[in-house]
Amino acid sequence: MSFTEDQDLHELLSNPFAKRTMLTEFFRTNSTHDLAKSLKCTYKEFPEHFFWYPGSKAWSPRKQKDTIGRLVTVNPIEGERYCLRLLLLNVRGPTSFNDLKTVNGVLVDTFKEAAVLRGYFQSDNSQEQCLQEAAVYHMPYTFKTSICHS
Repeated sequence: MSFTEDQDLHELLSNPFAKRTMLTEFFRTNSTHDLAKSLKCTYKEFPEHFFWYPGSKAWSPRKQKDTIGRLVTVNPIEGERYCLRLLLLNVRGPTSFNDLKTVNGVLVDTFKEAAVLRGYFQSDNSQEQCLQEAAVYHMPYTFKTSICHS
């Protein structure tokens, strides 16, 4: 959620339009749009088929198919945020945060627990994935810092 210094925070928090983000609308689109329901995309794949309109804060079916979807990189030491990203990269067609945390019909408490139960940590290659992403997206100084903190 973004806002300016002069905005009234009570008004902002009570405004449903302000709370809409690309992620929350991805969930909504997956639960309401027939094309999204049939495609069952991951969050990274979604922009291949839908276009984000920032002014209306809504996803619409894409007319041109040439696009690249990408998620912000997250260091494994960021815990829940990293696990949320891991779920978004792998879970197809989620309709809510709770949907991401539901494994075999059971709602778990954390994204980490959901990622572990889904088997995303079995290979334990998260450090390798982090280093590969750092090599692609970061400058040498950031890359060095990522290595030192892993």
